[in-house]
Amino acid sequence: MDTLLRSSADASMLLQAVLDIVVDQALDVVEAFRSKLTGLEAKVLVSPDLDTVRHLHVLSGELLLLKRTLNPLSTLVHGIMNHDPSERKITNYRGTQRSSESERGPAEDFRSIEPRASAANLCTGFLSSQAKVYMSDVLDHIDSVLSSLELFSGLASNLVDFTFNTMSFSTNESMRQLSIVTIIFLPLTFLTGYFGMNFVKFDAIQKSDAFFWFLALPITTVLVLVFTCQGVKRKMQLKSTAFKVQLQK
Repeated sequence: MDTLLRSSADASMLLQAVLDIVVDQALDVVEAFRSKLTGLEAKVLVSPDLDTVRHLHVLSGELLLLKRTLNPLSTLVHGIMNHDPSERKITNYRGTQRSSESERGPAEDFRSIEPRASAANLCTGFLSSQAKVYMSDVLDHIDSVLSSLELFSGLASNLVDFTFNTMSFSTNESMRQLSIVTIIFLPLTFLTGYFGMNFVKFDAIQKSDAFFWFLALPITTVLVLVFTCQGVKRKMQLKSTAFKVQLQK
């Protein structure tokens, strides 16, 4: 590229080279963001925590700032590519008009400069055809960078939501286990309080423990049946949902 820039002696190629360097540096930054986001994604999937959420929040802000910084560059390149011929025509027309006025005077008929203006209209723009080819490549790189930043920003937001959902699920699972323990021990607590507060003579304390088993076995059987039925129903619902998904596919 350096040899082509020196041999062409084209100012538009110099402009393209400067923009290409800026975009190449942006590509390196995007790759760094990709590597960082991949590491955070693996950490979230293994062990999500609030520290990872803070890193994702900071990363999302940096992605938004970089996107706002590169948007004007995309607009600039689009403007150069799309409006270059018309801007060249306007500049040539104004230059021809000024030179005609300085040579022939302002009182000269305006129609005398029309042939020169028409000749200027034949110009294709400030960019050479070779520079336009390379500028199209720069434009593709800018669009790729902006689309990658948009993708990374959405992925960071999704990872934050996934972390909070996972933590909420863990909390709900802990509450479920505590509820099971409470359900098991609540009847026993009630029986202990009832018999301990209302009976003075209790044969089971001094003799056999048959009375304990007389109460514990039926209660345990009922609880096992209840939780087993719930597990069977849940498995049947999962199988039914999986079967429906396969039918839709």
